[in-house]
Amino acid sequence: MKKIFKTFMAAVAFASVTTSADAQLFLTGNFGMSNTSGENEVLNKSSKTDSHNVFHFGVEAGYYFSDNMAFGLEIRYNHDKVKNAADKKKWTADNGCEFNPYFRYDFIASEKVNFGVKAKGIFGFGKEKDQDNDHTKNSEIGFGFFPVLNYKFNSKWGAGVEFGSLYYLHTTDKPASGDAYKNTTNRWSTNISLESLRFSVVYTF
Repeated sequence: MKKIFKTFMAAVAFASVTTSADAQLFLTGNFGMSNTSGENEVLNKSSKTDSHNVFHFGVEAGYYFSDNMAFGLEIRYNHDKVKNAADKKKWTADNGCEFNPYFRYDFIASEKVNFGVKAKGIFGFGKEKDQDNDHTKNSEIGFGFFPVLNYKFNSKWGAGVEFGSLYYLHTTDKPASGDAYKNTTNRWSTNISLESLRFSVVYTF
């Protein structure tokens, strides 16, 4: 991962020297969280359900080296935790992180609106654990295409949305310790549902 970051920063430095004065560096950030809990009632007896907490955030640095072409890097983190309703000391959690370099091409590049697509590499890793032990480690590698839209409020601030996807992902799951087994999965997927929407705040330097 350090090599990927160093390569990205070197490319940014090179582009800043070789491109025009109109080139722009931008930063993007987004986050979200949710909590789900409730009760079941059977034969006039109620019981609490397990609580489910999700938290995620992402940061992105990109560089427009022309009016409609840019490259950049996304870093995303996701935390998903379930607490046992009968015993709150018992829980399971999934933690994952992604590093996604990309190239962006905008079909529309106006003063206010940029609409285009990201061609993105996907590199991720994570771990599943409970209150006692780490259970499984997972990793993923893939690539995909993601439509994106940006709207500029002024010369510095704007909003962005990523929606839909067409991607390939190769995932590997194995024990956190030892090599008792290894599961691999290959998946092609497309998604155009509202669940795929991802909003962000954009700052341009």
